[in-house]
Amino acid sequence: MDDEKRLFIIQKYLSGSSKYSLVKEFNLGSSQRISKWMCKFGIENPNETIPMKRTPNEESQELAKLRSELKQAKLDLQYQKMRADAYDTMIDVAEETFHIPVRKKAGAKQ
Repeated sequence: MDDEKRLFIIQKYLSGSSKYSLVKEFNLGSSQRISKWMCKFGIENPNETIPMKRTPNEESQELAKLRSELKQAKLDLQYQKMRADAYDTMIDVAEETFHIPVRKKAGAKQ
């Protein structure tokens, strides 16, 4: 079946025909084909069911989870900043103790 025929069937579906009637009329075998074609052509399906809204309990649980993740991310960031500061201090001490430049100079060719 060519793309023009597929688009024609999708148009009939979007204008109100049921998938079942189109499957029978065009001998498609399965209503899944229409859905797959719609995905292939990037057509949104206005007849798809809209997901149910979350209950307040589910929202509060997700909010608590997100807050916990944010707190952990902030702690990780703080740890990484302290680690970077420790490396800088270690390099400063090494340069001072051994009198050798450890850091690369900006603009130095490699």
